[in-house]
Amino acid sequence: LNVQAMMSEETAFLYVYDFEGLGKREPSPGAGGSNRVTAHITGLQPGTYTVEFWNTLTGEITSRSEATCTERKLALPLPPVVQDLAIKIRRAG
Repeated sequence: LNVQAMMSEETAFLYVYDFEGLGKREPSPGAGGSNRVTAHITGLQPGTYTVEFWNTLTGEITSRSEATCTERKLALPLPPVVQDLAIKIRRAG
C-alpha cells in the first residue's frame, strides 16, 4: 500500500491506495484483505481521536470510530483496501 498524508499535531488526512490494485474490484493480497494492515501514525498529540474512513468514489463515510494516541503514536487498523480510501483523523473534543 502507498500513503500520502498531510498532518498537524491534532489532525491527519491520509490517502491510502493500492497502486497495483487500481481498477480492480477485490482487495489485492496484503492490501488489507485477508492480511490485515495497520498504519502507524506518529507525531499526533496524545489523546482521543475521531477516525473517519471515506469512499473516494462516492464521497461518503464508510465507517467512523475512535482511536487513542499514546506517546505521540497511533496504531490504526485499516479496512480492506480495494483501490483506495481516504482517512480523516481529528482530535476529539
